[in-house]
Amino acid sequence: VHNTEAWIPFSLGPANCAGRSLALQEMRMTICLMLQKLEFSFVDGWKPEEFDAGFRDYYVCVREKLPIAIRPRERD
Repeated sequence: VHNTEAWIPFSLGPANCAGRSLALQEMRMTICLMLQKLEFSFVDGWKPEEFDAGFRDYYVCVREKLPIAIRPRERD
């Protein structure tokens, strides 16, 4: 079955993406910067059971929405 939702951004095997390592490093740096500068919290009323119930597994996983509140961190 061909699943159009499947996503393999860097391909596989010997002919995979030449920029894969750089792209992964940039993603790590971006996530670290976001965690340093922003606070993440779940929205009031969010139910983890509903999130788990919405899990669908194809070649890649599909999840329900994860409602979070994001705000700048306060400086000390």
